[in-house]
Amino acid sequence: MPDVIGRDARAVLDTLERAGLRVTDVRYRSYPGVAPGIVLRQSPPAGQRVSSRAALSLDVSRPTP
Repeated sequence: MPDVIGRDARAVLDTLERAGLRVTDVRYRSYPGVAPGIVLRQSPPAGQRVSSRAALSLDVSRPTP
């Protein structure tokens, strides 16, 4: 699994899809000081070996109210 924290979520989703990986859960969270659409957390963590059957999840920043 690549390290995608701090990257644009749309680009990350496209890249992972092209690599044959599937993101099954995207959670949007307010995070002050971070622009909307940035990956805050990932599972599995960076460096872990994943297969095309692995379920990946991302936490992505959203605009703060």
